[in-house]
Amino acid sequence: MNKEDVVVTIDKKSWKDKIKEKGAKIGAWCSNHKEALIVFVPLAVTSTVDIVKTVSKNRANKEEKRLKENFIYDRSSGHYYEVSRALKSSEWLTIDRRKQNGEMLGDILQSMRVLK
Repeated sequence: MNKEDVVVTIDKKSWKDKIKEKGAKIGAWCSNHKEALIVFVPLAVTSTVDIVKTVSKNRANKEEKRLKENFIYDRSSGHYYEVSRALKSSEWLTIDRRKQNGEMLGDILQSMRVLK
């Protein structure tokens, strides 16, 4: 069976009628269960807010960690250098030693072949 063989037609009136019918059912249920709504709506709202806060905080932490691992800031020149991977402790020691000898951070990273 090809895609051309299948024809789907959607009647706009039937969709509108279905939506109106569902809306009426929801409205009737809400008017019949006001006590339950008073209890559950605040609970659902606060739970949703807590979930959104947690997810956004985790996302921000992951983004900050990614930036710290992939970019190195040189205070003397004011440039950010993007590295291809997180540097090892021994590489950071080498960078510190070479910076104390007067080399520029960009030159050090380029000679170590860690720039992206």
